Amino acid sequence: YLCLPGLPLPFAVGDELFVAPIASGHNVLPLQGIEIIGPKAHLRMGRGADLVYFGAGEGVVAESTGCAAQHVSGDAYAKALAVTLTLAGKAAMPFGPGQTVDLGGGATLSLVHAERWLVWEGEAPASGGGSDGSGPLRVESVWIQTQEAP
Repeated sequence: YLCLPGLPLPFAVGDELFVAPIASGHNVLPLQGIEIIGPKAHLRMGRGADLVYFGAGEGVVAESTGCAAQHVSGDAYAKALAVTLTLAGKAAMPFGPGQTVDLGGGATLSLVHAERWLVWEGEAPASGGGSDGSGPLRVESVWIQTQEAP
């Protein structure tokens, strides 16, 4: 499953949609997701080790300092990750879960989760772990591009 932010989906009943899987993100790191292209909107949503591709700019996902592990559910524990966005003409800004950034031109980027799993139940999440033996990343993000009204 993938949680979506509480934003209205930019598609209408009767729209013809093109749906395709995506397997890498903004920094060409692995993720699992889908891309939906409609007549007036384009949406990418993904979960893995990276932000979904959002166009110009930089999105960096890194270890968060000074943050202890949090209980997720059952025997699962995770540590929050720090996400920083750098967009044209703006200073680098922290980007946290639950936030949506206006990228201009009718595009938005939303961050749903950003954490590193330390202990998990069942099979390991598919995003892989760090080379130091640390757990897999779980970054969930959604990019929506709508055509602006003329």
